[in-house]
Amino acid sequence: MTTNEIINVNCRKEEGRKIIQRALRKIKPLSSYQDDEDIPVEMIEKLIWKLSLKYNMRVASIMPDLWASDKSIIWTARVINEENLSDYGRSIYGASMYEVLSKTALFMYSKRNERRDAK
Repeated sequence: MTTNEIINVNCRKEEGRKIIQRALRKIKPLSSYQDDEDIPVEMIEKLIWKLSLKYNMRVASIMPDLWASDKSIIWTARVINEENLSDYGRSIYGASMYEVLSKTALFMYSKRNERRDAK
């Protein structure tokens, strides 16, 4: 699956949660977690922090979108490039804070690879 396909996965379904967990486990700091355990949100936050410092990108905002769904809050995150303060033209959505942080970490990791390949 591509990064965009993974980011668009519906994590309200069990299969979607498994896809996100599998993708996160492919990233080195998170690869030590077993298949039967969820990666702690603190580790995802730490990954986002490390990617932000090393690759000059950051989460510009995480906001609730109260009107996106009549059943629950939908969280929205935006990531920006700190070198020129441009965003990547992509909003990341999640039904829970855990989901939006997981998808943001995966998005930032993919941008890290693109930035590294461009150098």
